[in-house]
Amino acid sequence: MYFSLSQTRQVTASLLRQLASVAPSPLSRVDIFLMPDFVALAETAEQIRLSGADLWPGAQNCHAEDRGAYTGEGGLDGLFLGRFGHDPEAFVRTVREVAEA
Repeated sequence: MYFSLSQTRQVTASLLRQLASVAPSPLSRVDIFLMPDFVALAETAEQIRLSGADLWPGAQNCHAEDRGAYTGEGGLDGLFLGRFGHDPEAFVRTVREVAEA
């Protein structure tokens, strides 16, 4: 999701309303993650929490280092790794760091 914060808020609210009207049986077999841009992570997670939806907030990436000012990379309940075309060695380093966290 790459919108302004207000657009992300609106899209998230619309998605949560639509998911609330779906019969639970198809959704019970899958974990659904909503992974907005970094700026909207906290607010999107709060919208999901308040809705009571069976949805997980997640981040689109994280960094392999355990500290430092690596802005734009963070995490919640889920991560989408490898989406930026990292070379295999960098991807493996990131996966190992996440597994050890």
